[in-house]
Amino acid sequence: MQMSFLEAPSESEIQLAVLAKVPQRRRRYIPDVEQFSFLDILAMPEDVFIRVNWSDADIQVMYDRILRDALQTALDRRASPEMREEIWSWINDDSLRPFSFRACCALGTAITEWGVIDHDALRCNIAGMERRTHRMRDEKARSQLRRQVA
Repeated sequence: MQMSFLEAPSESEIQLAVLAKVPQRRRRYIPDVEQFSFLDILAMPEDVFIRVNWSDADIQVMYDRILRDALQTALDRRASPEMREEIWSWINDDSLRPFSFRACCALGTAITEWGVIDHDALRCNIAGMERRTHRMRDEKARSQLRRQVA
């Protein structure tokens, strides 16, 4: 609708123009999300939960992925020091229980062509890799500091 600058639009025309510019809500229905507490979950009947049948191969893959993820995070300098410290304490713990370092080495499928992974040898190799990586980073930092001073 064209009008001159001096003509004032009526109030109904202003309301129509404002309503035309207001974006419509995309979601007209907001579902009710119910947060369950731990006790609510314990009180639920078992038929509510989905049963997962784990095969031996699935369990081996899970142990393998836990081990690989932990080793990658232990050597990754981008991970937080607290996370790396927790993983190194997990690696150095020699107990044999579910999801321990020894269990992951024994039951994982990480390097099946070489057989069962010796947890002591893997622990020593990972510690050696950490020392070499740490030493190389320290030497690089020292050389950069020398260049800045010189």
